[in-house]
Amino acid sequence: MDKEIAHYEERIIAFVDILGAKDLIKNDPSNILDLICHLSTYGAEGGLMQAYPKTLFASKSNHRENWLKFDVATFSDSIAISFPLLTSDNKSNLENLRALCIGLTLVYVEAFSKKILLRGSITKGSLYHKWNTIIGEALVNAYEMEQKIAFYPRIILSKEIEEFIEVHNIPSQEEVIFHDGEKLTTGKIDYKVRLPTNISADDGFSYLNWLHWFTLQEKITGEIDGIPSIDLEVNLKAIESIKNLIEKQLRSLQAEPAVLIKWQWIACYFNDEMLKQKLPKYLISVREIT
Repeated sequence: MDKEIAHYEERIIAFVDILGAKDLIKNDPSNILDLICHLSTYGAEGGLMQAYPKTLFASKSNHRENWLKFDVATFSDSIAISFPLLTSDNKSNLENLRALCIGLTLVYVEAFSKKILLRGSITKGSLYHKWNTIIGEALVNAYEMEQKIAFYPRIILSKEIEEFIEVHNIPSQEEVIFHDGEKLTTGKIDYKVRLPTNISADDGFSYLNWLHWFTLQEKITGEIDGIPSIDLEVNLKAIESIKNLIEKQLRSLQAEPAVLIKWQWIACYFNDEMLKQKLPKYLISVREIT
């Protein structure tokens, strides 16, 4: 039997770290275990599909064999998720990147609900990744970005990823599901892949915007192909709960400045989103609390 020859290939990789894992393992071991197990299922058949809902602007023509396939490696409190830069028919794998970003925003929501913060990066480069075996320049770069550049509890996109999106994200006529102002419908329009990201005013890096799920303003009725209705009232209740959780953390972490600064950043990120969505009544008075 011939031995398989391992080789590097160009891949997109997300490296995500659970912040404060050492204390969590000591004080709240079940929550961190649940989160790691959830992340590790991304490589399983249908694992990301369960975390990745069809969204308000989703292409219907993408073939399943070309996307939603990931390799996953776990390292204690960190995880690496990767996939080839190109699909099996030699096209740019933008839909996979979109699915990864949306999936990670949903994981961040889950982590946040457990008072767990994440930090990470998404980049591309030379990588060997099969099952739990992973090595290559892309992994090194992703790890260094997470450690040295992300700094705050956010998942950032490298400049290389942004350039890849800019070059390959060309509008094309696609059969899509979209909102026509009153309800969800289907039709052919010029389709571009959209990612749930913000751009940081501090360093210019884009990062995943997990609050996106709670700031959708439309009242959308009806359901198409499994897409649920969006109810603004439900979103506002969730925003109120998020605000309360952040304020509680800010008050309880006064004696832990290294952890407090991370939650202060979360509070500022939350406030920025509330201002963008014209929801000033939910602003957090960070200076008064801390």
